[in-house]
Amino acid sequence: METNWQDNLSLLESLNYIMTNGVDCDISFKVGKAGSEVVSAHKLILASRSSVFRAILYGPLAEKGQTVDIPGVESDIFKCFLRYVHTDQCSITLDNVTGLMYTAHKYSVRRLVKECAQFMIDNMSQPMYVR
Repeated sequence: METNWQDNLSLLESLNYIMTNGVDCDISFKVGKAGSEVVSAHKLILASRSSVFRAILYGPLAEKGQTVDIPGVESDIFKCFLRYVHTDQCSITLDNVTGLMYTAHKYSVRRLVKECAQFMIDNMSQPMYVR
């Protein structure tokens, strides 16, 4: 890691850097099949973007350890979700939009829920009819 990586980076670029490179992470999440992958993040950023994470990390019933289990979310979806939480950017695709929307809803990141919904609307190939 460069010693002066912060030089000339915007706030967004700095947040992307620390997330991508695992700089000063203070919380880990077990995600994927049976919690097989560990993904790291920053408590302060998570708590500032999600009331659910604020409760999980700092509330009266806060997790006591440094690792939190995230059941039902695959690692690629959770990594994309974390990128969004840290930077307001992630790559929404046809392959990840439903999982990303589920995760954003579960952790109350409404801006991402709206972006996923708009992506779905923009990418509908045929009108849906309800019977």
